[in-house]
Amino acid sequence: MTKPISRREALATRLTVTAGLLGASAAPVPKGDNKSWVGKTVLPKKADPFGAYPAPVQPDPDGPVAELSRTLHGASWEVKAEKDTRVQVLDADGLACWV
Repeated sequence: MTKPISRREALATRLTVTAGLLGASAAPVPKGDNKSWVGKTVLPKKADPFGAYPAPVQPDPDGPVAELSRTLHGASWEVKAEKDTRVQVLDADGLACWV
């Protein structure tokens, strides 16, 4: 399991990657058909992005799942699941949110 990284570490990584790209160095691309996000660490594109989690009480048990939104406060998250175009991550307090 990977540990969350701080905003400072994320910025340092971004600067290192940018410097590497400007220096014309290239990292090898992994080969394989595994395009899953599960188990990978993701970084936010914007500061404090929003995530959605299922409401504790569903207004219509037979209808679609009602979701509540919340701000995610972290510099990185490990992906726990993926569905269509969304990934599920754990926030700092352990609540599973879909991004």
